[in-house]
Amino acid sequence: MGNDMEQESGDDSTNIQVAGNINIGITVSEARQIALDIFEANCLRLSEIAAKTMFDRVAEITEETIQKYFERMAPQIHKMEEPGVQTSMLAIQREYAKTGDIKLKDYLIEAFLQRVNSPERSLRQIVLDEAILVLPKLTCEQIDTLSLIISALYLKHDMLDINSFANFLQHDLLDYYVHTNKNTFYTHLQYTGCCSSLSEGATYKPLVEIFKQRYTAFFSKGFLDADLVSMFENEKDRLRPILIRCFSNNSLLQFSSLNESALNLLIKQHNLDDLREKILALDRSKLMNDHESEVYLNTIDTRFSNLSTGWKETELKTIRPTSVGFVIGALNYNKKSGRDIDVDELL
Repeated sequence: MGNDMEQESGDDSTNIQVAGNINIGITVSEARQIALDIFEANCLRLSEIAAKTMFDRVAEITEETIQKYFERMAPQIHKMEEPGVQTSMLAIQREYAKTGDIKLKDYLIEAFLQRVNSPERSLRQIVLDEAILVLPKLTCEQIDTLSLIISALYLKHDMLDINSFANFLQHDLLDYYVHTNKNTFYTHLQYTGCCSSLSEGATYKPLVEIFKQRYTAFFSKGFLDADLVSMFENEKDRLRPILIRCFSNNSLLQFSSLNESALNLLIKQHNLDDLREKILALDRSKLMNDHESEVYLNTIDTRFSNLSTGWKETELKTIRPTSVGFVIGALNYNKKSGRDIDVDELL
């Protein structure tokens, strides 16, 4: 090809003509400089030593944020020029500059990136902006507590055998538990807007009862084939498609459903509606009582006893996350578990 190039354009248009590659939009260095300029224009005037420490921290969090921004959301880099995004960037710079806390930095960066990736004026965007301001007001233990409540009460956990149930108990629950009897630990979560308290007089369930309802299959004591003959007589063979070996005793049987809701679906799927009441009655009759369940869970992990006691004796049992609490708890849960819980599913 020759080097002669011709180009025509109409009114109010811009011609761009190059012989090689071209990039349209702001670059990484430009995005970084925008973020630093914003901070410098809004920063406090401190002593020389404090100012140097502050700007070193700002440069650190800015560099990491911009790099992750380009890695994950390069097509949206133009958003760095939007006032709302710049305000959020300034917020994470300010908060990290105050303490230099590495864990806080990770939370702030992730919250910022999710905020950028959210539609403007959506609930998700509004809550993430608020979470950026609230995160520095919480201890790591309080953030873990939010993750614990979310994991215990709201998330769906896929569990197919006793090993996956044990993994849930140990790593999706007990690893987040912080034992404390200080009432201020929980009232501060409410003060920051992360939690609300159940109304006075509202009933609450012990943790064992909650788990028995959500994960009934793992609390079944099992039944004999003779139990099926006794209860169902000639109809017992119709139940074969919904039976498995008992999780707690491999020599016995149980129904192949995680909980009673799932069992009702199985009954309908296998055209067993005429036997529904008998099936449910057998399943309930073979369920561990609360004491047996406590003992069973402690054999899996002895830490459960402390969690169960803490649930009963502290405000842990009565606080529930707000929208901000859900976002912060989910950010922490995703970071520690390696999962990718969609915040939208919790809001």
